[in-house]
Amino acid sequence: MKSLFTLILLVLSISIVSQQSLINKSFSAKVGYVCEETIEPNPCAGQQIYLVLDFKKKEVLVTEKYVTTCGEESITTIGEFKWEINKGNEINILSKPEDIKYSYIKGLSLNLINKELWGKRKEWNNEVTEYHFIKIK
Repeated sequence: MKSLFTLILLVLSISIVSQQSLINKSFSAKVGYVCEETIEPNPCAGQQIYLVLDFKKKEVLVTEKYVTTCGEESITTIGEFKWEINKGNEINILSKPEDIKYSYIKGLSLNLINKELWGKRKEWNNEVTEYHFIKIK
């Protein structure tokens, strides 16, 4: 009985330590790009797309940041959602499908591996893309 209690305590403490490594931190990963065809040459026609996750104690703010090839930025807020981390260090963002329908968070699975945030998503062509989220704050 004592060893069962110790095991439960160990699992809870690992989960709490993992969660603490995300709270009050922001992470960003480049998740896509867009290139617009123009009639006249336009050096600003391309955009890099970044997914930004800003973790608080109970919620995560999800935004997409678009940066043109000229350096102009625009930000789209996807939403603020509850989140949790399980004992396997998988992070679940608790959102409704209609809230993330056209965003880069849709279909993204997140894992905390050695205190680094990684994501994976199956693309339209069934290939799996992996993303390394860099801590930005």
